[in-house]
Amino acid sequence: MAKSNKQCLRDLMKRDDVARAMAMIDENMGNMVADIINISQTPGPTFDEGERADLIENLYRDLNAEKVARDDVGNLISHISLGEGGPNIYL
Repeated sequence: MAKSNKQCLRDLMKRDDVARAMAMIDENMGNMVADIINISQTPGPTFDEGERADLIENLYRDLNAEKVARDDVGNLISHISLGEGGPNIYL
């Protein structure tokens, strides 16, 4: 019988790596909320999102993101490596 979603979540929360990640989120919640508010208050009308993209690009660079770039139509693309053997995150 398959585990319920609730049981899967309980099992996941018992993992040390997940506990560390959740602690990091808790510790940085104020900064994350401030960034989200700043992003949402920055003008970004359809087809004219440059100012908001500039802000997000700077946030990525503050995170030491790799290969921060824009494509031909202005979409922001970034790569964050979590170290050798770790996952790669593309935004």
